[in-house]
Amino acid sequence: MIGRDSDDRQATDSTPAFEPGPNPSPPAPTPRRRLHPLVRAFAYLFLGLGAWTVFVILASFVVIGLGWASFDEPTNPALLTAQVLATVPAIVVVCLLWRVLSGQSLGALGYAGGTALAVRELLVGLAMGVGLLLVPWVISFVLGTATVHFTPSGLGGALLWIPLLLIAAHWEEVLCRGAVQQDLSWRWPWLGLVLSSAFFMLLHAGNPGLASDPAVHRLALINIALAGLLLGAVFWHTRRLWLVTGLHLSWNWTQGCLFGIEVSGMSLPSVLETRFEGEGWLTGGDFGLEGSALTTATLVPALLIALYQGYRKRDDETPDDGSAGSPTEPPTEPEEEQSVEMLS
Repeated sequence: MIGRDSDDRQATDSTPAFEPGPNPSPPAPTPRRRLHPLVRAFAYLFLGLGAWTVFVILASFVVIGLGWASFDEPTNPALLTAQVLATVPAIVVVCLLWRVLSGQSLGALGYAGGTALAVRELLVGLAMGVGLLLVPWVISFVLGTATVHFTPSGLGGALLWIPLLLIAAHWEEVLCRGAVQQDLSWRWPWLGLVLSSAFFMLLHAGNPGLASDPAVHRLALINIALAGLLLGAVFWHTRRLWLVTGLHLSWNWTQGCLFGIEVSGMSLPSVLETRFEGEGWLTGGDFGLEGSALTTATLVPALLIALYQGYRKRDDETPDDGSAGSPTEPPTEPEEEQSVEMLS
């Protein structure tokens, strides 16, 4: 018995101890066979979108069954609210798919950095979104194609839409940037960026107002693709979901609830009401400022700056605290022993 205890102690002592450093990583688990990254990317999309469709349909039937809306009122506030809230379980489904298919933690998906960092990056993203929309909006007044009116009655509705637009923006970022781009970027950074942006554009290809004018249609699709690339480049730089979620939220809320411009062809309660007059390619027509050449001229330089910063980030030897590591190298875990603080 004494000999066995001694042998056990020697075997235990010979096991290398895990000593956490600035960015601790537990020992790598026994490798298991994973699906090809491209297969995983399409699985995130089809299964995630499938779950979202089911939840939205169920929520719509509940609201209509209660008599709060009808099928011929697609923009009914109660119906829209239910459909947005239905994306919450869809986000959970994508997170579960990530854990199962990639074997990585939610921190590697983009939920990393702690609450303080999450709030800071969210605020930075909000400021970026306001700035990006402010440029074409101001230029429209300089060119004489826009007028604005103050509508104080819309303030309450505009504030109520903040959490709804936050959920909607985060859903698209978790799916396109978090799951698809993050997974592909471990092996093919540029493919992950381009493919996730293409999927992002396809998600918005059926938005109302897109087909009203051929010129607006083309510009809107280009701008949506550019916006997807911009969000992807920003995500490439941080490898976290907070900043891109703030940017996406701010873009939609500033456009629809502050300036009173259609968001992808949909009107929202707003503090201001901006009216445009002029050619569709310049004003965006029924689709809103997202279909304007002025927005294209704003997004292109912003994208080039973000790509440059993101490319430089790849060569950094020390990633930011709480990041998922280099975008070209997946973490050597799943990090089941690590706790990830998520912004509630």
